[in-house]
Amino acid sequence: QSRLTSNFTRMMTWAGEVRSLQVRANADTPHDALMARDFGAQGIGLCRTEHMFFNEERIFLVRKMIVAENDKVRDEALKKLLPIQRGDFTEIFKVMDGFPVT
Repeated sequence: QSRLTSNFTRMMTWAGEVRSLQVRANADTPHDALMARDFGAQGIGLCRTEHMFFNEERIFLVRKMIVAENDKVRDEALKKLLPIQRGDFTEIFKVMDGFPVT
C-alpha cells in the first residue's frame, strides 16, 4: 500500500503548474480509481471490465456463465454479474467525480 508524503504532494503541485498533458490511469475497480485520484490522475484512460471479475466470488460466476450447458444457467449467472458490474462502474464514476473514464 502506497501512501502520499508531503514531498510527493509538493512535487506534484510544482509539476501541475507547468504541465501541458493530462495523466490518466489504468483502473479496473473502484479501489484502483480512488488510488489513481489520490495520486493525481485526471481520468481513467483504460478500464478493463474483465478485471472486475477476478476475485474469488466473481470469477466463479464468470466461469459458471462460460461453461453453462443451457441458456437458463447462463442467464442466471449473468443476472448475478450485471448488478456487480453496474455497482463497480457507479462507484468508479463517483470516485472520478466528472473526470473521464474510458
